[in-house]
Amino acid sequence: MEFLATEHFVYRYRLLLKKRKQYGCIDQNFRDQFADAGNETLWNMGYQLFLKGMFRSAKVRIKSCSGHGDSSGFRVISLVNKETNRYYFLDIYPKTGKYAQASFDKQELKEFLIERKEEEEAGTLFSVEFDFEEELVHMVQKKLVSK
Repeated sequence: MEFLATEHFVYRYRLLLKKRKQYGCIDQNFRDQFADAGNETLWNMGYQLFLKGMFRSAKVRIKSCSGHGDSSGFRVISLVNKETNRYYFLDIYPKTGKYAQASFDKQELKEFLIERKEEEEAGTLFSVEFDFEEELVHMVQKKLVSK
């Protein structure tokens, strides 16, 4: 599975990284949630927001930094294209702390999907790579060829 992220996702992720005291575990917990998951697991992961052909969008829970489990952790809005084996990260938000967000609405999801499509067509999505040695997540913008 190829992992890609929109500019919006990368901005929000990096914003959380800056608040190390409250969200310092995000790299590790994010990596643990997605890096070793197989294609079927990734396809079925999270609460389904919609399913249309080979596309499935979901809201995935990630553990919190406080040790209180998934319910007070982070939410990742994702899109999977089973045909191309691409997994897109569209948004991330915490349920607690300075950047806490209760949820999101359908209009925001539509905007995330439009942004993903435009960035994919322009070839400006970010490649997401998991580094196990340094326990980091790298997001690098590079020209990607649409599949």
